[in-house]
Amino acid sequence: MPDALKCAKKAFELKLTQRVWFERRYAMCLAKLGRMQEAFELYQKLAAQKGEWYIYFETGLAAFRLQEYQSAEAYAMKAMFAPGKIEAKIHLWELLRDLMSHNKQYELAIELLSLIAAIRQQMHWSISSELMKELASYNLVLDQLRPYKDILHTIKQKLKASLPDSPKNTGTISKMLPNNVAGFIACEDHSYYFRAMDCKGFQPTVNQKVSFDLIDSFDAKKQQKDPARDPYQKGSIMAVVYVADQGSFISKRVIASMCIKGPCCIDGFIPRISHP
Repeated sequence: MPDALKCAKKAFELKLTQRVWFERRYAMCLAKLGRMQEAFELYQKLAAQKGEWYIYFETGLAAFRLQEYQSAEAYAMKAMFAPGKIEAKIHLWELLRDLMSHNKQYELAIELLSLIAAIRQQMHWSISSELMKELASYNLVLDQLRPYKDILHTIKQKLKASLPDSPKNTGTISKMLPNNVAGFIACEDHSYYFRAMDCKGFQPTVNQKVSFDLIDSFDAKKQQKDPARDPYQKGSIMAVVYVADQGSFISKRVIASMCIKGPCCIDGFIPRISHP
């Protein structure tokens, strides 16, 4: 493992286009070596730069092992809503189950246990005797579990019902860049950048009214986060939302996108986008 750590570190010091993936490997090596605080700090930087579910998951797992449960839950929730196959996120559901148990949200913990078992049973994967005992302790019968997609839908609905409302900024898409790859939202005297590639369910157009929240952006050249600031202050920030489509959570990071109804959560914000 020390040799792998040295190789990964040397690789991402090379200013490569895909440096982030070498940094992820380096963070994984740090975690394996028990240097969890260093791993968590690096994962946080990667999570700000790349919105992949497995980076959010690995960041949350590192936080959980450091007993930073609030951060662990925030990153696990991001991973839940980010794109990815339900069955591929099997270890994420295990992390969320542990987090719900720690938070004494036992009903959700049991639902997540059912989800884990249903995935394993319906994907014809192995099921440990420990998992079978845990199911029996809650009177859950493996062959009677609902389809795992239905179980996940129920979990998301319960999470949605437990989330408070959050303020949001409103503005108008003032400009689209060539080929509509990105654009800017005008709000008061400020302009906020968003990426069209992350929009879901509609094509952003000039003069479209939207609502949005702000998150930290990442400066790839400086290799550091630019912290989000108050909308009325100057600073390097990005307009970003996680939206709900047709009343259920969608699994993609969405920047300046349209929302039909329903909130979802990121770092204490409940961002959504809609006609004001």
